[in-house]
Amino acid sequence: MTNNLRIYGAKACVYLEYSGDLKSLTKNLENKLNLPEFWFDTDQDFPYNEFAMCETLGFEVTIANSEILENYKYSIEFSTSNSTQEILYDRMHDISLWFANYISLIAKINTAVLNNNNETFTYFKGGNV
Repeated sequence: MTNNLRIYGAKACVYLEYSGDLKSLTKNLENKLNLPEFWFDTDQDFPYNEFAMCETLGFEVTIANSEILENYKYSIEFSTSNSTQEILYDRMHDISLWFANYISLIAKINTAVLNNNNETFTYFKGGNV
């Protein structure tokens, strides 16, 4: 192995418009996106918010409540596992737009992604921008 090898990871953050609870959302995504079963935990600090996690194909996936965008009350985030070096050296590809489109198309859930300016969003409904 050579020291010149530059390995990149991947990450995504997508907001989900979903009216059900966290458990029904995870079941929906498990079925539609063929994800393994999620497990549930809570934050260590008050207000002890619940979140769901799973691991698949070298990615860590987390779904949590979100208040960033009205009507989009959940966020799903994932990143490649064991990516400490990639994160440290800014070698993470952001595939949020692709993932939002994919979720919207396959799971039929409206999605949104915060744009690079951190002020506007791109929305996907049924796989369409």
